[in-house]
Amino acid sequence: MEIITLLWNNYLYIPGFNFLVWVYLNYSGFNLGISIILITILLRIVLLPFTILNEKGKTASQELAKEVATIKQDMANDPVGQKEEIRKAFKKKKIRPWAKAVILGIQGMTLVLLYQIFISGIDARSNLQLLYPSIPRPDFINTNFLGFDLAERSMILAGVVAGYLFIEIIFNIMLLLTFVFTYY
Repeated sequence: MEIITLLWNNYLYIPGFNFLVWVYLNYSGFNLGISIILITILLRIVLLPFTILNEKGKTASQELAKEVATIKQDMANDPVGQKEEIRKAFKKKKIRPWAKAVILGIQGMTLVLLYQIFISGIDARSNLQLLYPSIPRPDFINTNFLGFDLAERSMILAGVVAGYLFIEIIFNIMLLLTFVFTYY
């Protein structure tokens, strides 16, 4: 477990913290909220090739779903042959399920990394000692963004985000159900 903590701190947390401070000092106008937005945009640009592969896979998987349903009907009595034919169909359509896993994994890791940076105190003196010598130490970090202090926990903002995500998930489920009932 110590090795995981050592790898996390040395190769993810400390470089991530340094990158956040570097973006804060150079490109965000000394606003932490803007620096997080810039890092998010950069992350989306870096993940764009995987996103493109994933979107291509979505259209191919819709066609594949119909083909798999046909295979399951035709080979209902032969489960081994059925699995073999489904594998062949996956290879033929060149479905890459790992692309979505890479996107979600990197975004999740970034979320946990930013969470750890904020929980440990973004402007704590102990964290500012983690800065590389090439990055100047700021006197203070402006954590105010759009009238909210990003360094403080807010149940109201957490509730607003949770409500938004809930509504978005329900909307996506409704779209999926509409698609399923329309085409099947």
